[in-house]
This record gives sequence, C-alpha cells and structure tokens, in this order.
Amino acid sequence: MKKKSRLTDSWKNVFTFSSSEKRGIYLLMILIFLLAGALWMYRYYPPAFPKQDFSAFEKETDVFLAAHAKHDSLNVIFQEEKKKLFQPIKDTSWKNEQQQNFDKEKVSISYFDFDPNNLPDDQWKQLGLNGGQIRVINNYQSKGGKFRKKEDLKKIHVMENEYARLEPYIKIKEQHVDTAKKSEKKIFAQSSNHVAVHIDIGIADTIEMQAVKGIGPSRARGIFKYRQLLGGYYSVQQIREVYGIDSVVYSEIVSQVFIKDTTNIRKLNINTATAEQLGTHPYIRKKLAELIVKYRNEHGAFSDLSAIKHIPLVNEDLFRKLAPYLKVE
Repeated sequence: MKKKSRLTDSWKNVFTFSSSEKRGIYLLMILIFLLAGALWMYRYYPPAFPKQDFSAFEKETDVFLAAHAKHDSLNVIFQEEKKKLFQPIKDTSWKNEQQQNFDKEKVSISYFDFDPNNLPDDQWKQLGLNGGQIRVINNYQSKGGKFRKKEDLKKIHVMENEYARLEPYIKIKEQHVDTAKKSEKKIFAQSSNHVAVHIDIGIADTIEMQAVKGIGPSRARGIFKYRQLLGGYYSVQQIREVYGIDSVVYSEIVSQVFIKDTTNIRKLNINTATAEQLGTHPYIRKKLAELIVKYRNEHGAFSDLSAIKHIPLVNEDLFRKLAPYLKVE
C-alpha cells in the first residue's frame, strides 16, 4: 500500500472546509460582488444630487479679502504718516501772530545818540522798537509827557527790557524849568514804576494797555478779550467785570483810562439773531437768548428795544446794560 505524503495532507487540511465555513465564504463573495457592482454603478451613473449654490459664500469671501487688503493699505499709509509726524520739525511757523507782526515791523538795528523827546517813528524803528512800543511812547508824549532825564524812559512799562541796551545812547538836552507849567507836573506825576498815562481803553491793544500802572500782560489780555466778547466798551466801569480786576485794582487804574468813542460798538439785531448768536454775549447767555427768540416767535418782531422788558428775566438794570448792544431793524 502506497504511503501518503505529509505535504499532500497539509494542503488538504488548508483547502478543506466544513459546511458552515463554505456558507461563510459564499456569503463573503456575494458581498464583494455587490460592493463592486455598487461602485461601478456610482462611477458611471452618479446620483442626481441638487447642485449647491456657493455664490453668496464667494461674495462674502471677496468682501472679506477686499477689507483685509484695504486694512493693509491703510496700515501702510498710517506708518508713513507716523514717520512724517515724528520727523524733526524744521518749520518755524509755530510763532504766534503777535510775534510775527512784531518781527515784520523790526528792521536791522543801528545805534546812534538820540533824544527820546519827539523822536520820529522811523528812528525808533532803527533802534529796534516795534510798532506797539512806539505807539505807547507817542501816546505818552501826545498827552504832554516829557523825558527830562534818561531814567524816565525806563519808567514806561514797555521799555523796561529795552532800556539797558539803549541807555548809553540817550542824550537828553537840558531843559529850562518853566514855572508856568508847574500844573503839568501834577497831571503827569511820575510814580515809582510808571509814568502817568491816559489810555483809550475802547481801542487800545494789549501792549498799549500795559503802559497803565496796575495792568500787566495777563490783565491786558483779559480786558481785550472781554471787550471782544461784549462788542466794545461804552463805560470805563465795565472793566470792573473783567476777571482779576477787583475794587483795589480798579481804583488804581480808573484814572488812567478813558473811552472816547462808543459808536463802534457791535450790536445784535434781536429780530433776526439766532439763539446761538445771542447766547454768546456775556449779558445774555443761553437761557435769556432762548426766551428772546421764543417771545419773538410768539408775539412777532420787536418794535423797539424796550419791548424786551416784557421778558421775565429782563429787569431795568439788565436792560440798561443790554441796550447799547442791541438793535431792531
């Protein structure tokens, strides 16, 4: 009897299946064929799924990208402007208007011996004085003021900083004392720091005001600014309303100032002015301005100035203060 090979037996053991294993193999093969068929059908006959509309999304994407690009460009511009901002400033246009005006008036300084009494304006300019200083000196002399010794020039407030450089060149001629003019000395009596002056406070600028004893740069600016807000002064007593001028200061300066002309006062037409325009006046302010406009709208145009006294806030004292600044047309 022929002996079986071990290799043959091992192969048979590998490819010999039980009935349950055969059923499993058949089922697996069926599944493989079904999946292969499904893939083939999907490839050549794709399902008719509805087409998605991505246009809205694309628009939003375009807007976002455009905004991002704009931000980048603005950032570049900002960086450029920042560099320019922090570059060293070489322009000298920071000077204020008053200083610029003085610079324009100044000429090349040349020194010479001079008598300050009735010295022509062009020679004052050659000595380095500006227009404001010259006006103060001329105003002093036009009222009868005299420089009897060189130190008198120093007592004019606007010349305090100029005296040291001009002092070596001041040559005042000796003047004979006229006993008939002793009364003049009383009018232009010299104080310890100032020469007596008489300034028209209605038109004087801040430099001219500083020639008045008791008025420095700060008070001069306050008086000038308040005059602009009012529209002009009609009484010297109004400077008492300026901040920083109390009764003591007022009593010191009142004899040195005057008001010559009140025809140049700026007036408000209460029949046409708005509440905003009226409200800027120091004597009216916002509440009264609104009442004036309301009364005008309800009762018609004002026929005369006294009609505003029908408004509750306007008493007799306030009317007297307001009248010079109002008009009806």
